[in-house]
Amino acid sequence: MEYFNIFWDNKVQNQIEPIGLSKDLNKEIFDGISDIKKLNEKITRFYLKDKPINLYVDYLDNSIPVVSERLKKMLAKFEPTIFFIPVAFIDSRSMRQELYWGMIPKSFDCISEKSEFNKNGTLKKLVVDSVKMEHSPRVLKVSGAMEDIIIVDLCVAEALLRRDFIGIDLLRVEKD
Repeated sequence: MEYFNIFWDNKVQNQIEPIGLSKDLNKEIFDGISDIKKLNEKITRFYLKDKPINLYVDYLDNSIPVVSERLKKMLAKFEPTIFFIPVAFIDSRSMRQELYWGMIPKSFDCISEKSEFNKNGTLKKLVVDSVKMEHSPRVLKVSGAMEDIIIVDLCVAEALLRRDFIGIDLLRVEKD
């Protein structure tokens, strides 16, 4: 099976820019919360930077990834174990509000010993362990990496490419 790192394509022009997203919706908000499902009861709202044109992309890279409603539905079909937190983006100029979702996939230990790390502990080259990946979720967060890396399997990657999602890049992940 092939695997792909899914990440935000920040080269897309005029994409939405939520104000305070990385400050208010990050991994630290989960520290000290005994029941993460309580977060699902509250919709977090963010205003968008005031611009003449706002392109609503389907994937935003944040401390936790944020996905559009449409992308959430597709990912949840492939991997029902993903936990989603509702997030609303408000464009006061056009008086528009869109529902997005903070995505928290299961962490999975899949880093191969052949992976290379920088001196500061970040991954220089990710290589996944083929044996461990045999029992992996279809969408996962790589555990053991300092940075957040989301991986999808080939079926999910192909489904992403068959649809007209905006703001998503895929990079093939090496395996041993």
